[in-house]
Amino acid sequence: MFLQIQNLTAVITQLQKEISEIRGDMRPVNAAPIEPIDFDDVVHEIEQRREKKQNVIIFNVADDEKDDTAKVAEIFKFMKVDREITLNNIKTYRLGREKITYRLGREKIVNKPRPIKVVLGDAMEAKLILRMSRALKNYPAARKIFISKDLKVRQIEKKNKIMKEFLERKSRGEGVFVRYIDRIPKILVSKNGQQLHSQPQL
Repeated sequence: MFLQIQNLTAVITQLQKEISEIRGDMRPVNAAPIEPIDFDDVVHEIEQRREKKQNVIIFNVADDEKDDTAKVAEIFKFMKVDREITLNNIKTYRLGREKITYRLGREKIVNKPRPIKVVLGDAMEAKLILRMSRALKNYPAARKIFISKDLKVRQIEKKNKIMKEFLERKSRGEGVFVRYIDRIPKILVSKNGQQLHSQPQL
């Protein structure tokens, strides 16, 4: 019975931690009470995040009739991770609808390629891909390709909120800069209030 209580306590503690992360609102202990939130929504968000941990999103890959899985496999070869990833098990999906623009007297022009969602075998493979994605800069044919986590809507909103705050504080002359920690931007204050140059990316 005691062991069951310990396990339940550990689960509750983990849920509270993930709820705080989702809200993006870490408050001091003596702050005002947190507004009520829908528990079902929180549980759904947590489950979605866990499922997405084994996914990555690849941007700026040509959106044409060629097989996307073959393109992704080629990208992984550039990154030298093809021997550590089970390529036969990956799944790829284009995100969003294909956007086509027509010009009078000319052929149709396809706009910016849709991102590719890649479902890998597990979260460890996704972490490996994210860590090794910097290697793409060494290959001219792949320099424009960018790989990111598969973020939920709330995570994207939080990221955009952080970048908006950074730009506002920077415009006021504050000595702040952005550092990406685990692909998420963090606002930091430079030493002696001197502005450090950092190019934020969304």
